[in-house]
Amino acid sequence: MQDINDKRVLNFSAKNQSDTIEDIEQHVQNQCSLKINIDQNCECYLSDKHCRSLKNIEIVVGCNAKLIFLTNRIYDKVDITCMNGSTVYYIQIARLDMSSYAQSVFVHTQENARAVVRIFPFLDNDARCIVNTLQEHIASHCTSDLYVQSLISKNAQFDHKAMIIVPQGVHKNSIAQKTVVFMAGDQCRASAVPSFNIASKDTCCEHGAAIGICDELEKWYLNARGLDPKIALRVITKARCLSSFAQDLNKNVYNEIALMIDTCLAD
Repeated sequence: MQDINDKRVLNFSAKNQSDTIEDIEQHVQNQCSLKINIDQNCECYLSDKHCRSLKNIEIVVGCNAKLIFLTNRIYDKVDITCMNGSTVYYIQIARLDMSSYAQSVFVHTQENARAVVRIFPFLDNDARCIVNTLQEHIASHCTSDLYVQSLISKNAQFDHKAMIIVPQGVHKNSIAQKTVVFMAGDQCRASAVPSFNIASKDTCCEHGAAIGICDELEKWYLNARGLDPKIALRVITKARCLSSFAQDLNKNVYNEIALMIDTCLAD
């Protein structure tokens, strides 16, 4: 652990490996910027749920390493670099109320790396949130999977601007980017604007966006079985969030994610 130009730097090596989630609050103190280095062949489970001073975070995951990172807040900037053969799960679940937020998330993948990014902002009242994402594949045989899902109500507004970049000479990449927004109010607004700069013909790229009210048939089904309409909406939202995760998350991490979603959706 060290400080460089007022940025706290945390280094994790194989001796730090654990299958439990470690809160990094004790390491950060009052810094507003943090860099996390994960050494090669290391596996870490980290959370920053109590690091209220942080505004910017940079994550560099070494070759053949794995990182699962959980946060319940919105940063100004998130920068993730996945080295050769590494796997990163960046999972952000935040409840936003009244204020305005703007966040940029940059994902850079090297050869045979895999980045899974899940961003779940839940907006209420007059909250405003803009999320700008970049998926940049700088080497061949990479995978990045970005999924943004938001539930907005009352006068809230959510906007997602996405960019995907694959330069010439980079081959056989797999990229997915999807935006889903549930609108639970007549005055709320949302938008999804994708952009692509793909110079490789053998790139597999998927993009999708769905913005609107929750499926009425699903709500009716749950209402008919005794669930209040608000509770039914929470159940559907949570189910959609959790369904976006692959099966390679361990049970402890999956349960923590479910608990974070429940906390954000509670009255």
